Amino acid sequence: NLVSLRSGYATGLLDARHIDGDLTLGVGRDGEPYEGIGRGVLNIAGLPVYRDQSGAAATPTSDSTRTMTSLETRRLLFIINAYDGNRAHTEAAVAYALELLRRYADTHDERVVYF
Repeated sequence: NLVSLRSGYATGLLDARHIDGDLTLGVGRDGEPYEGIGRGVLNIAGLPVYRDQSGAAATPTSDSTRTMTSLETRRLLFIINAYDGNRAHTEAAVAYALELLRRYADTHDERVVYF
């Protein structure tokens, strides 16, 4: 949430072991099942949604219970939803995220992918 507050971008954290295959970005469908962390079942129709082979895995507005992180998480996918296309601002948000992850979560072997 610190990265989101500083950058203005919605962020998502997913436990990579719970991602089933590749993620794709699409639009939520009517009746598509989705349970947000601490929010219960949500209507994600019309919202941006990341899907894997098992269905909706994350949205920019609420992380999913299916892919949520825990104290057992060892491989993390950190999504920064930088839809404005501002590369410099996106890179600053990524740098801040990496700084926080290294400082507070002792991360290493990070890989950054922009698309």
